[in-house]
Amino acid sequence: MNLVFAVCTEDSTNVANEKVSARLTRLRNHIQRVQAATTPTFIVFVAPEFMFMHGHAGSDRLRWYSKAERDKTLKGLAAASLLFGRLLLVGGSICWAKTEKNWGEKTDWVVRNEAPVHYNGNLLALYGKRHGGGEVYAEDTLRLYRARRGAIDLQMYDPNGVDPFGNRLYNIIQATGNMSELASLTNNTVRRGPGGAALPAAPGIKSARERYDGRIRFIPGTNEPSFDIPGGTLTGGVEICQEHNLAALQNNSGRGRTNFHLLTSNTVGHNAAHENLVSPGYFVHAKAGCPPELVTLSGVTRTVFAAHQWTQLDPTLHYIEVPMPVGL
Repeated sequence: MNLVFAVCTEDSTNVANEKVSARLTRLRNHIQRVQAATTPTFIVFVAPEFMFMHGHAGSDRLRWYSKAERDKTLKGLAAASLLFGRLLLVGGSICWAKTEKNWGEKTDWVVRNEAPVHYNGNLLALYGKRHGGGEVYAEDTLRLYRARRGAIDLQMYDPNGVDPFGNRLYNIIQATGNMSELASLTNNTVRRGPGGAALPAAPGIKSARERYDGRIRFIPGTNEPSFDIPGGTLTGGVEICQEHNLAALQNNSGRGRTNFHLLTSNTVGHNAAHENLVSPGYFVHAKAGCPPELVTLSGVTRTVFAAHQWTQLDPTLHYIEVPMPVGL
């Protein structure tokens, strides 16, 4: 009787935009590969933060899922959790946005980052990240402008331009670069000759940024981060990325210390002082682009498993088997 931990380490923030179905298919394939390679009694599968979000920072398309895409993801994750009879699935996090508008006011975009926990087709928890980071970038204003207007006026002044006779001109040129590079030009200025008036170097970009500045808001979650695991007496809890630095599960778990502390992250590392475990305890960390982590607690004995103790099924899929604990 084995407890199998499987961790996906795909860095979805550095891949091209993908449809929900493509990411769900890849996740299902991962689960089935783990099943085929192991002799499980219970599987805990954790994927990294932003597993379900459109694109990377340099993308010129909206990075967030829509509410409809978020709902489709939740439905697909519930179905994936049925692939094995006792599968606890944390499919990473879903970063999504919807619009809000009060009468007479401009439209705002509210962004959430949620980590769903599924078991046997049921949603055990839908934990909303309480401390933002990575959900909203300055260049997201440009993406919104482009999505709503069809294009961005990417014109900017070139202070090195000259006419056919060699006279210096401030020519209007077309800006190039990805969204983050373009956003960095917002406050750049040029002068029409020595002592001349300062002009925006990239007026179209500045206008686009100002149009949507302050209208994109990250909304912190308030849901309970801990949950009961069906079929036994053990509990679990989940954290998302940098809120681990703030010991969010320790501070907010309604069940106190948990048997399974599950961390899904994009950039944040493991902090041993912020483990929220009771014996038998398991801290599992899925971090984008990094080796998986497992720490166990048995009585007062804490064991850290090295990266070489995991079996690697492909560059972004790893598993490890341990004896089943009492109570699961």
